[in-house]
Amino acid sequence: MRTMLSTKSYGIAGGLVLGLLIFIVTLLAIVFGFLPGLVGVLTEILPLYSVTIIGSIIGFMEGFIVGYILYYSFATLHNLLEG
Repeated sequence: MRTMLSTKSYGIAGGLVLGLLIFIVTLLAIVFGFLPGLVGVLTEILPLYSVTIIGSIIGFMEGFIVGYILYYSFATLHNLLEG
């Protein structure tokens, strides 16, 4: 039995997870100073991201886009291999 994945649903779910993760990590870094190494890496990877409240919202949007593309691609590859 072959199972086809919904590429759009996987993309949205992946985008929300990655976006929320970046948003929460940024807020933790602002409030408590947690994870300075991870936040430093995020500022290198995401072009518009910064460790501010506005930066956390922008990070959520950029994370959503990256997560959507990654999970959509994964679901598409899975569907192609499943035939």
